[in-house]
Amino acid sequence: MNFPTAIKFTPNGDVVVVGFDNGEVLFYDCKVSNVDQNISLNRLELISLEPVSNPVLSMEFSEAQDCLAISYGILA
Repeated sequence: MNFPTAIKFTPNGDVVVVGFDNGEVLFYDCKVSNVDQNISLNRLELISLEPVSNPVLSMEFSEAQDCLAISYGILA
């Protein structure tokens, strides 16, 4: 089982990006229902990243929200 190691919302809050200990990065559409305040997450197939086996340490969006910088750790 893979565990989340980094979570980042886009500046407008529409998308949440989750980085995992195996290097995987997934994008989710984040919607909050106005009726019952429930949150629903739907996986987005925005981009395909090359596989990396190191854990994701942090992520940061550019101000224009068109770039995402990802830093990876080193497995001991």
